Amino acid sequence: MQPEPFPNHKITEIWRGSKSRSPFFRSLLERLDLGNDGNVVIQTDPGTDTTPDTVAYNLVGRGTGGVPNKWSIYTAAVGGGFGVPANSLSIWQYPPNQNPGCCLERFTISPSVPGQTVTTVNIDGAGNVQAARVSAETPGDSNALYGYNNSSNYTLFLDNAWSGGGLFFAENLYTGALCIIDSNGTFSCTGGAASAVVPVNGGSRKVALYAVEAPENWFEDFGSGRLSNGEAVIQLESTFVQTVNTGTDYHVFLTPRGECEGLYIAEVTSGAFTVRELHHGASSVSFDYRIVARRKGYENVRLADKTEDFDKNRFKRPTRPETPPPSPQQMRDPHRPIVTPSVTLLSKPVVE
Repeated sequence: MQPEPFPNHKITEIWRGSKSRSPFFRSLLERLDLGNDGNVVIQTDPGTDTTPDTVAYNLVGRGTGGVPNKWSIYTAAVGGGFGVPANSLSIWQYPPNQNPGCCLERFTISPSVPGQTVTTVNIDGAGNVQAARVSAETPGDSNALYGYNNSSNYTLFLDNAWSGGGLFFAENLYTGALCIIDSNGTFSCTGGAASAVVPVNGGSRKVALYAVEAPENWFEDFGSGRLSNGEAVIQLESTFVQTVNTGTDYHVFLTPRGECEGLYIAEVTSGAFTVRELHHGASSVSFDYRIVARRKGYENVRLADKTEDFDKNRFKRPTRPETPPPSPQQMRDPHRPIVTPSVTLLSKPVVE
């Protein structure tokens, strides 16, 4: 055996073939390199072996009652193996007493494929996660995506830097119902009118109250007034006027609150309207009014066509793995304790 080339440099190697033969007839199966530079290398070289296999780095701690609690970092270099996707990096947990399960896949990084755009996932010092795309899937009745916030900031904050990019898309794959928030901030759903859920009966029940839908974008305001000698001039509220276009036709609906000949709108301007009593009446009756005006900037929108916005082919969903996940039995059997083979500590293969 030749001396080690560097102090404290340990190499554990397992070779296929006789040590007495030329290295051309042997192939390196596994290698553990503990370098004096602080690097740890765990290597597997499958050669012509296509049997599914994994390479593991195990971290074993002590659970309750001294029962081992093991975490394993796997890479499956040869066609995947035992539930670990091929060429991936996967972290599994083996809880004490197999509670809540035997072999729990907790985290997996899948390899890139030809033609795929590769991006970086970054976690900064503040805990912010930066990624090109985040997807979450979960079996059973669990929440696929859950957020918790204990500050005055938003729990969910969405930015889209493209001028035509939407902000939100959600679909029920079973019913086909979906909701979107487009690039203009318009919230639209196929399911019907927006509703407010209000408690009744002292809070023991909750009921839905639905918003009125219209083919045009209308804003409303309500108020009350009183005739003086059969006439009243109502000034539109200044803030409301800034949200609508009263330079175009708007509607005023009147309801008298007492005996009179009837009321009508005598004049309409961009900032006020005049109410008079019919038949030249001169009463001083009170009345309520309702104003309906088109939203500023949406004067020419009627029954806007949203067909393209709700085209499901526009939305790119995360690609699901083509290989189905392993069954519990497939996961359980291959992850039994592995008997470690005997190895020889060498600086390099010995050729006799």
